[in-house]
Amino acid sequence: MAKQPETKVTFSVFNKEFNEAMNEMKGESKQLRKEFKLQSEQMKDTASETQKLESRIEYLGKQQSIAKRQIQETEKQLEKAKKVYGENSNEANKLSNRLLDLRISEQKLQNSINRTETELNQQAQDMADARKEAGKFRQSLDKTAEAANNVGDSLSTGLTLPLAGVGVAAGATAMNVQDSIRLMNDLVGEAGDEAKQLEEDFRAVWDDGFGNSPEHVARSIALIKQNIQGINNGSELQKVTKDMLALAEVTEVDMSEATRGVNQLMHNFGITATEALDLFVKGQQEGLNYSNEMFDNIAEYAPLFQGMKFFGRGILCDSSQWYPKRSI
Repeated sequence: MAKQPETKVTFSVFNKEFNEAMNEMKGESKQLRKEFKLQSEQMKDTASETQKLESRIEYLGKQQSIAKRQIQETEKQLEKAKKVYGENSNEANKLSNRLLDLRISEQKLQNSINRTETELNQQAQDMADARKEAGKFRQSLDKTAEAANNVGDSLSTGLTLPLAGVGVAAGATAMNVQDSIRLMNDLVGEAGDEAKQLEEDFRAVWDDGFGNSPEHVARSIALIKQNIQGINNGSELQKVTKDMLALAEVTEVDMSEATRGVNQLMHNFGITATEALDLFVKGQQEGLNYSNEMFDNIAEYAPLFQGMKFFGRGILCDSSQWYPKRSI
């Protein structure tokens, strides 16, 4: 039996070492996928969207590192094959194709990292915008403290809203996020796509730092949906919920009274929920809630004022004397 050339025998040894190294890296990649899958399940109901994206970037980076090592090993092996078998040999061509596949896989990982980083940056921008809007609303409410200084320091103290803690509210509470979402859907009676949208609205409010707990946010959204007729899920519900939670924090109003008051102004005077809330903020600034009955009074008398052709802004501006202005 003829002996194989020494160079080819030597290459066979190298080939064995190469295959063992590649299989080891495949095992690393497979183990990494399992660990990431477990981590994703653990973070599903407890982590913020930012934390989930950061975790994905870390996972993709580790997978890319393994892919680069595989590329380096294959490049070395290809050079050896070319020396032993020749540039256009079957062995060299097989390794060239394998190297190309590895480079494609590594580029896909890089593309995934780029997309995830873009999503993370967009989320950071959205959070910054939310903080800016919250800051504007807080400034409006801060004026309430100045206008109502006769109430004393208690109102000023109450103006230290939890809005400054945007993102901090992602921690644990008595009722967790998933339980609160189920409670909210049960109270509102949503299902299917509507329930999914409502969950997105809930997370948008909670992740931006509004509400004392997930349960607080869930019950507030349920009250708004139940008491404010015709309010749309999505950005409108998110904004109204955030504004109402902030206003309720300052005025210590019952959320049920506040939602009924907003609903009456909307449907009797043809204004939006945001415009109704702006009127209540103005009323608070004018000291009209000194007896904590502003929302309840508006909810009760708005239909009467509408029948008398009084306009919403006039009602709030002069309601301390109960001589509403007529609309012009």
